[in-house]
Amino acid sequence: MILSLAPMLKVTTPQFRSLIRIISSDVYLFTEMLSAEYILNNDGYQTRIGTYDPLTIIQLGGNNPKKISLAVLKVIKQTNFRMFNLNLGCPSPKVTQGQFGASLMLDVQLVIDIINEVYNVANTVLSVKCRIGVDENDTFAFFHKFVEKVAGNTKCRDFYVHARKCWLKGLSPKENRNIPMLNYEFVRALKRMMPCLKVHLNGGVKSLDDGDGLDGVMLGRAAVKNVFVFEDIRIRGKIACGDDKSPVGEDCACQDYLSDVNTDSANLKTCHGTEEGEKNEVEQSDSLSSTNESNGSEGQIDYYHIIKTYLDTLDQNKSIKSCDVVPLMNIFRGKRGTKCFKTLLSMLVGRKVAVSACKDEIMQCVKNVLNQ
Repeated sequence: MILSLAPMLKVTTPQFRSLIRIISSDVYLFTEMLSAEYILNNDGYQTRIGTYDPLTIIQLGGNNPKKISLAVLKVIKQTNFRMFNLNLGCPSPKVTQGQFGASLMLDVQLVIDIINEVYNVANTVLSVKCRIGVDENDTFAFFHKFVEKVAGNTKCRDFYVHARKCWLKGLSPKENRNIPMLNYEFVRALKRMMPCLKVHLNGGVKSLDDGDGLDGVMLGRAAVKNVFVFEDIRIRGKIACGDDKSPVGEDCACQDYLSDVNTDSANLKTCHGTEEGEKNEVEQSDSLSSTNESNGSEGQIDYYHIIKTYLDTLDQNKSIKSCDVVPLMNIFRGKRGTKCFKTLLSMLVGRKVAVSACKDEIMQCVKNVLNQ
């Protein structure tokens, strides 16, 4: 079964994906959603997608077939990335006002035009990430007809399905990840009716059994809490949930990701140079409430090697930034000494220390945690 990391804004950064890749070598990694406009008008887009990885998929947002096709063509010409995904599931007000994301599910012909234009211009087939319904259009007939039309009129055969409908008005993005009921049966029924498609399940996935009969499962918030989650699910067949009273999954709130970083955010710089973005990252960077459960592959985890390898991927001559340390914040979840480790990382960001100058200090702290 194919495992993939869901695209998450300000979470699936190059740094976070790099750490997941070090731990899990065969997981498909989605970037944050990047708009076609951003790629076309900003040569710095490459800092958002990061170093080439053959199993990384660039998620695109937009509603203009020509602009999306040109954005894909630009990335292909300037990088080695070759896999792209069209966002048809984001319900945020900003995205909806731009008439893309989940709202595109209400215009299936435009979706078809986008996919075909990208294929004609860039010789690349977009995969799709969508919901099972939008607003009052929440029947299986609507969902099936949408996918049937897309698959019947394009070369798209890969569908990543968040098994919830969404409301374009009245619910926040966070509420749209939790309030609409999960309906895995819609996704399974789609696969039964259209077995030629590759169908991946997203939304609250707790075990491989959730994806029974499907081609893959996609995890998002679960990986935010536990960067070893893909190894958990591969070894155990399910996510380690401790006492099972607080199961991990897509329902986890992203803003809890970083709640305890004791740093003056005004002194921090973001990877992209925006103070507002940095503030959001720091506020979201600490852990979801840690539990004391052991990881399914606990005895095999080489924390020292993983963290050292991760630090080696960073630009050694630049100051360590919050976007560099955020992926490490939950790596020692439930272990004694994790608070000191997180405090050190936060302090180093505040001191604006070069990566090369603080690596030894970080690794010594890692040793201290492991020796407790």
